[in-house]
Amino acid sequence: MQQEPIIEFRHLDRTDALSHFINLNLQRLEHFSTHIVSCHVVVELEQNSQHKGKLFRVNITLTVPGKSLVAHQHDEDLYALIKKTFDVLELRLKEYSEQINRPPTRKIVFHGKVVRLIEDFGFIEDQSGEEFYFNNKAVLHDQFDDLNVGDTVEFHEFLGDKGPQAQHIRRSDYYLNEASQQSR
Repeated sequence: MQQEPIIEFRHLDRTDALSHFINLNLQRLEHFSTHIVSCHVVVELEQNSQHKGKLFRVNITLTVPGKSLVAHQHDEDLYALIKKTFDVLELRLKEYSEQINRPPTRKIVFHGKVVRLIEDFGFIEDQSGEEFYFNNKAVLHDQFDDLNVGDTVEFHEFLGDKGPQAQHIRRSDYYLNEASQQSR
């Protein structure tokens, strides 16, 4: 952690045992991520609770680059509450770590020409001559019925059960421009 954690107790006394338990849970979080900037823990005995007996609340704010991860819980058992709140934060921290460690996915935009239309599906041929199947659901903005054989389109490729398919299809002038520039 880049900054010392802040641990606050409201309406109850700080004890060495509670502080130690919180610090153990903080160390557990640090095993999951080296991106933790700061942590603010508030342990509170609720004063105006309608609840019989003592009701505690724990709020934890964990700061990581570009984001604050927050968890808050209520319970009568303070130690179980602290553990439960840190468990929630651990899940959020794991999700955050997976998200930042995941390589960015970029879909390549392909360009082609509609070569066949049959009822609710068709085929697009790209510049290399490869054909891609598509159905009416793959055309953006419900514009399948507006497509004609010969229209130039851009699309994303994916591998379907029966070979290459096109999705996220929309009209484009790119294919014609490329073809006309190559013929000059």
